[in-house]
Amino acid sequence: MICDFASSERSVTFSGKKRVTLVKQLSRFERPKLKTHFLALPPEDVYLRFGLAQNSAAIIDYVEHIDFERDAVFGVYGDKLELIGVAHLAPQGEGAELGISVLRGQRGRGVGTAIFSRAIEHARNLNLNNIFVHFLAENLVIRRLVRKLGLISVMRGSDSAASMALPPGNAGTVWNEWVDDCIALYDYSLKSQVELLKTQTRPRKPHSLLYPSNDVKLSAELADSNSSP
Repeated sequence: MICDFASSERSVTFSGKKRVTLVKQLSRFERPKLKTHFLALPPEDVYLRFGLAQNSAAIIDYVEHIDFERDAVFGVYGDKLELIGVAHLAPQGEGAELGISVLRGQRGRGVGTAIFSRAIEHARNLNLNNIFVHFLAENLVIRRLVRKLGLISVMRGSDSAASMALPPGNAGTVWNEWVDDCIALYDYSLKSQVELLKTQTRPRKPHSLLYPSNDVKLSAELADSNSSP
């Protein structure tokens, strides 16, 4: 399959410079990466993401039970192949619920916006009518994000919900999603190669220290023979 890399760009700001963030749709084979991502969140962020406190066992159980055949999970990979942002889109009837998490050190750079936009694009191509997000009223990050993307929020005490009606997908959105997947996969492959090269170029102990050469062995044998009576 040939990919055309003329995708619409989603820019993210890093150190005052704009660059494109690439959102990859994840598969069941990336469960270990998902576990690492969620376990890296501090307790307060886990509470805001899931709406209640979760221990490590509960987080691992959540990841293990994600149905990748029914749901869609999207992620943004960092340069060291760590997931810096994750979105879980779970279809429910004619709509879909979305949950988002971004590592603290990566916030304020547009990662959440890029993942959310990618999830909306996918939901449209599934012909879903709306997308909604449940979050705690104290979750200021998500409140700002849904407002920025035009979702309508409803406050109900400590709980909040935001929703957006979705227009149906078309040939353009299907094409964009396909190209986005191609570029993200290509980027992931490049990062994997870079990490592999790093492990292969790390300093190692000299071979002679681990396995003495024949000359060294021969010298040792001669020394033993000369010292014998």
